Amino acid sequence: MLLEATKLLALAAALLAAAALVPADASAQQQLEAEVAPLLEQLDAPTAAERSAAEARLNELATADATSAAEALRLLPEPDATMPAGVRGALVRVRLRAQRAIARLATGPSRVTLHADQKPVAEVLAEIERQTGARFRDNRQAFGGEADPRPISVSLDEEPFWSAVDTVLDAADLSVYPYGEADALTLVDRASGAAPRVGAAEYAGPFRIEPLTVSAFRGLRDADTSRLDVQIEVAWEPRLRPIALSIPMDEVQAAVPSGALLAPRTPDQSLDLEATPGEQAMQVTLSFERPPRETDRIASTRGRMVAMIPATPHTFRVAKVGQARTPLTQRFGDATVVLERFEKPGAVWELHMRVRLEGAGDSLASHRGWVFQNASYLIDANGKRYEHAGFETTMQTSSEIGLAYLFDLSGAAVVGFGFDEPDANADPEGEADAEADEPVDPKELTWVYETATGVHTVPITWELVPIDLP
Repeated sequence: MLLEATKLLALAAALLAAAALVPADASAQQQLEAEVAPLLEQLDAPTAAERSAAEARLNELATADATSAAEALRLLPEPDATMPAGVRGALVRVRLRAQRAIARLATGPSRVTLHADQKPVAEVLAEIERQTGARFRDNRQAFGGEADPRPISVSLDEEPFWSAVDTVLDAADLSVYPYGEADALTLVDRASGAAPRVGAAEYAGPFRIEPLTVSAFRGLRDADTSRLDVQIEVAWEPRLRPIALSIPMDEVQAAVPSGALLAPRTPDQSLDLEATPGEQAMQVTLSFERPPRETDRIASTRGRMVAMIPATPHTFRVAKVGQARTPLTQRFGDATVVLERFEKPGAVWELHMRVRLEGAGDSLASHRGWVFQNASYLIDANGKRYEHAGFETTMQTSSEIGLAYLFDLSGAAVVGFGFDEPDANADPEGEADAEADEPVDPKELTWVYETATGVHTVPITWELVPIDLP
């Protein structure tokens, strides 16, 4: 039976209409839309074979690559009670596969293929940026260096991101400053005593793990304070923006050449690190029992790391927010955003909202700082943007957090609500910024909120290169 008066039929019809106009050389996105449309209708076909074939093909499209998975989530309607049970179940399964595909593909390393013969390093990095989406910022001059062209020759074939970057930076005698611009790798001249990057670290998916220092301590008064500390740096591809990393010490093993294992000093501890916006790496110290004096190196150190990685971000919009019937709920992926109210109880406007994430784990309980970095602003019909002046936390659970964003619209004439009386001390000649005098009707503003559509908890196994002891 065909779906009548349902969201699925409406979406399928719209996509079919668009598909009829798709030319042969259309973009991959348009071609995907054209194929998804009839498959949505086929989910309610008369025979089980047709329905199964449609679901199977949608699964293929939803798991082909990260881009295809994200597009599938956008095109597939949210299952609801107006749909037949079979269609609803199929959509739930396909959407879940797409979300898992995004999580799986996002944790794999980007790949780089390029061949450069005496090309300026900036051109080589630009090609890596084109292939991976990673951004680079040349900060040599800020650190007292020279931003010279520095031509290099490299040849890379399907090389993992960090291996490719290390090869290029070694060729150009550059290094990474881990506390630079958000979402970009900040590059500086390599220190005179710095070792090459290639061979100094191990790569685990999109992560780069490098031992930085090793220190042996002997407790003279209290032997229990004796220990061996290994400080490591965990860096990640800029596209990831992890929320937090944790290393369970009971899963860390350090072996000496004889095969004996060094016991972690705190095996019941988990080293939990919350990423700060702008950081591209974090440092953590692994502490072990002190080995016998004759031990000259750690042959291998391995363990498991759990990375909390946000999914693809989505932009939620509420047009004419001052007239919206609240509470107003929007959902995308595992994220649900609720507009509770938009009002002016005092000197400033307050926008009360809640964001909920399904399967959030500790991302909203113990590690909620990333939510506070989400963009939340108002725009008018001309596209002028009004940033919030701050926010307050109004509620919090393990999967949901409520915020009240404060907006000061007094810098412009506000119409329609009777607030913001003319200032008696205003510039009589009208020489102030003309843009500030443009009338703003809060009822006509659009609220824009950007957030991750879910949080994926991904286990990463790692193993370090051999480490010589002091």
